[in-house]
Amino acid sequence: MTDKQPEKEQSFTGNTENYTRGENPNSRANLKPWKKGESGNPSGRSTKYQKVGKTLNKVLDEPFNYIYENDGISRRERILSRFVEKAEDGSLSHFQ
Repeated sequence: MTDKQPEKEQSFTGNTENYTRGENPNSRANLKPWKKGESGNPSGRSTKYQKVGKTLNKVLDEPFNYIYENDGISRRERILSRFVEKAEDGSLSHFQ
């Protein structure tokens, strides 16, 4: 396996230590496994998908107004009822 960066024969910093990439004890001391229950991402999960979920919930809870039908049920209820109908008709993908 080749290194990502080629070794340089002379160091411009005057450092005489010759460690290969990732072998310096200082860099190895910085690598610690996470403790049990400790998060590697202290900021938490990205809110990007939560915003999409909130918007989708808002749209699904709006009343479904079709040109010919206005029975006042939400889009979510309409989708779920169609889903159940398909499952009752024997669609395996809707049943699972």
